[in-house]
Amino acid sequence: MKRRHLYIYLGISVILDILSMILFVLDKSPIYYRWPFTLFIISSIIAISTLVLLLVYSKKHNISDSTLNVAEWFRFLSMSMMIILMIFMFFITSATVSQSSMYPTLEDGQHVLIYHYDYEPQRGDIVIVNVTKEQYVNHIGDQDYYVKRVYGMPGDLVTFEFKAVNEYYIIINGERIENPYGDPYIASYNIATSNINLVNYDERDVIQASLDMQGYIKDDMYLVFGDNVEFSVDSRDLGAIHKIDVVGKVIFRITPFSSLNMRITH
Repeated sequence: MKRRHLYIYLGISVILDILSMILFVLDKSPIYYRWPFTLFIISSIIAISTLVLLLVYSKKHNISDSTLNVAEWFRFLSMSMMIILMIFMFFITSATVSQSSMYPTLEDGQHVLIYHYDYEPQRGDIVIVNVTKEQYVNHIGDQDYYVKRVYGMPGDLVTFEFKAVNEYYIIINGERIENPYGDPYIASYNIATSNINLVNYDERDVIQASLDMQGYIKDDMYLVFGDNVEFSVDSRDLGAIHKIDVVGKVIFRITPFSSLNMRITH
C-alpha cells in the first residue's frame, strides 16, 4: 500500500464524514436511528485512526506485508461499514409488514425496503405512515407505523356516492376509487373495534373533517387506504394523513428474513 493510496483513503474517509454531517444537518429524513449513527462514528474513527497511524509510522519505518494486510482489512471493513450505514441512516431502511391491511399486495411477515430521504408522496405510492394518538384521535396506542397506498392528494375534490343505508362510495375528482384489484372503497357507519377508539362513528365525517369548506383536501394532507378494502384501518378511520407523518415509500419487497428495525402494522 503506497503512501499515495493512504492519502486517498484518508481523503475518502473525511469526505464521507463531511457528507454524513451535511445530510444530518439538512434533516431531510424523518427517521433517526441512534445505533447506526453510533456505529458510523466508531467506523469513522477506526478508519481515520488506522490511516493516520500508517502514514505517521511509514515516514520512519518500512511497514511489513503482514501489517499492511491487517491495516488493509481494517480500512476496507470500516469504510464499507461507513458507506452502508450512511445509506441506511439517510436513504433506505427496511421494515416488516405485520397484519394484512395491504393484502394481497403485501403479506403478513413480508419484508420491504423503504426510501425515506426528502420523499414527496405521489398518487399510487405505497407509503409508511407514522400514526400517533396525539395527531389522530381515533388511534389507540402511543405510536404505530402503518403501510397504505396514497389515493387523495392536496387539492383533490372528495365527494360521496350513495351505495346503501349508511354506506357510500368514496369519490375523488369525480372518480370512484378502487384498489388495484377492482374493489371499491366504502365509507360506512363504523362500529367500534379494538383497532380504534371504543366509539361508533361515521367514516364520512372522519374524511370530511380533513377537507376544506368546498370539499378539497387541505394542503400537505393525503388520503391513504389499504389494499385490503374491508380489513384496513386507514383514512376512513384516521382522516387525512399529514405530510410530516409520511415516513417514506416502499420501493422493494423482499423474501422473508429478519428485518433490521421497523415494524409496520394495520
